[in-house]
Amino acid sequence: MISQIKESRLASMLAWGSLLVTVVITDRISSEPANLGKLTVLAGLGFGVLPILVPVIKSGFTEARWLFSAFVVFLSAALVSILLSSNPFERGFYGAFGRNTGFLSYFLLAVVFLAAFNLRSSQSFKKLRDSLFATGLINLSVCLLAVTGNDIFTWSNPSNAIMGTFGNSNFIGAFLGFFSGILFVNLVEKFRQLKSTLFTAGLLLVNLFVIMQTKALQGLVVFLIMGALTCYFFLRSKPELFRFSQAFLCLSSLGVLVGFLGVLNKGPLSSLLYKPSVTFRGEYWMAGINMGLEKIFTGLGMDSYGAYYRTFRNESAVKFPGVDVTTDAAHNVVIDIFSGTGIFGVLSYLFIVMFVLKSAIVYIRLSKTFDPKFLTLFLPWLGYQIQSIVSINQLGLAIWGWLLGGAVIAYTKSNVGSRQASLDDDRRVFPKAKSKSQIKSSSMLPASTALTIYVSVIAGVLIALPPFVADARMRTILNGNSDSATLISHVKSFPLDINRLNRGVVVLANSGLNVLAAELAIYGTTRFPNDYSSWYSLYELSGPGTPDAEPYRKKLHEIDPFNPKYFEK
Repeated sequence: MISQIKESRLASMLAWGSLLVTVVITDRISSEPANLGKLTVLAGLGFGVLPILVPVIKSGFTEARWLFSAFVVFLSAALVSILLSSNPFERGFYGAFGRNTGFLSYFLLAVVFLAAFNLRSSQSFKKLRDSLFATGLINLSVCLLAVTGNDIFTWSNPSNAIMGTFGNSNFIGAFLGFFSGILFVNLVEKFRQLKSTLFTAGLLLVNLFVIMQTKALQGLVVFLIMGALTCYFFLRSKPELFRFSQAFLCLSSLGVLVGFLGVLNKGPLSSLLYKPSVTFRGEYWMAGINMGLEKIFTGLGMDSYGAYYRTFRNESAVKFPGVDVTTDAAHNVVIDIFSGTGIFGVLSYLFIVMFVLKSAIVYIRLSKTFDPKFLTLFLPWLGYQIQSIVSINQLGLAIWGWLLGGAVIAYTKSNVGSRQASLDDDRRVFPKAKSKSQIKSSSMLPASTALTIYVSVIAGVLIALPPFVADARMRTILNGNSDSATLISHVKSFPLDINRLNRGVVVLANSGLNVLAAELAIYGTTRFPNDYSSWYSLYELSGPGTPDAEPYRKKLHEIDPFNPKYFEK
């Protein structure tokens, strides 16, 4: 175990770091405002906690060998996938533009998980809960400003959607959905305190109002599930209501089933819950599954879904959602991981999720009381997992899923001894945190440790910074009067990004520099051989229907086999 002072610093870093990862927006600096900044902050957090985490890795492996082995397999599968991918290394390492969920992100999320796994004191868990609460309040404030037409961000938002600090209405809806878990628990915990009750109830109503404004069905569904589960745990904690709690759980489960069928356009709620985007997701899921099956042991490369969607979508997807409708994510985290890393990556990821769930279930079975400290960790984690079934692993959301996953295990292990006296092994391996009177420690970290942390934070930021700097410079070039040579040099610079390359092709073609545009598109096809946009640019620049365009038509047909535009005439 780590010392008390190191744990305190670790918890503070995790709490503040997670908040910053979620709320940072770089709309005035980079053209991609939501994810590049979050990745940079996440890198600072992940590398920053390593000096505290590394010395206890060995003991952690001994305590939870299977869990740590799953992380080793998961990260190894991710690394192998990008080494064997046909795309450049930096695509898999940093992730696709606008997503940035490559190897670096998952490595950092794993570090955050394992750091939270090593927490033991109640004060440490309180810091995480307070951080989530503060993050929720910040997003509610931002969303309310946006509702009144005073969005503080300058991003392009023609639909006037409510996007919070996520850059997407579905993401903010999902976040507020699982954030409501902490609000429901607080409402029950402080029900007899009038001021606290009124304040929390008001926040819940505001939270629900904003979720409705986002029009994100997943947010509303998670909100309702958080409320139902809170009621269940409250009823379960009362001996006289225990039987009723079981009936309530059954009815709630039935309601979830009917709602799920309604989302799928079946049952009595279909007219209220069904959206065409659900059918889209079915096509996206099948394309991801096809990708994973194509290279079942290695996958097609981390965050490479968008490069292969047209190739692996089913023929039905050409009709609905449409021949020109594409996506760069499967809208299901498990399928995304399967398409990128193959069977070993997805099974190890599922094992990690199941390990957290099993730890929570064991604790719930041992505890008959309403434990708000546990529930404010477990319910948001569960809400994140629920929304991840139909959503994208956006970093502002993912940080909470991984942080709270480690915290749930840590909390259950550090408290399970008091729930069941016979669990001697658990009390020995995961002893409860000592009281302040039992521990003598300095109020400051050793200077060497503090210095190592600062250096690690800087190193992490520097590692994650290249795509952010490249995007910011691209924005400057496009908004200025840079010549074509500067543009071409920049779009070919490290880290190579196909989105930046294709933007360069478009700019050159729109400026009448077709020869330079074609040369840049050819470069794109050599570095990203399955990229549709580069081949399409060559096809258009050579004149569709001409002999020069025929080789490009054939390649486009290979990449997009069900697109009738490229069928042989």
